Amino acid sequence: MSRLTEESPSVDGIALPGMPAGSPGMGGQKQEAVTVQTFPDSTSGEVFAAF
Repeated sequence: MSRLTEESPSVDGIALPGMPAGSPGMGGQKQEAVTVQTFPDSTSGEVFAAF
């Protein structure tokens, strides 16, 4: 998430769709890639990063 703070894109919010196990705020081991979506200007989400 440091990339998000460094680049400081103009977004209204972020989301981690599906909240897979091991993602921030969820328990368990990470089992799959976590995709971070941004929501610029109240439009549909755009993939920002996957890790």
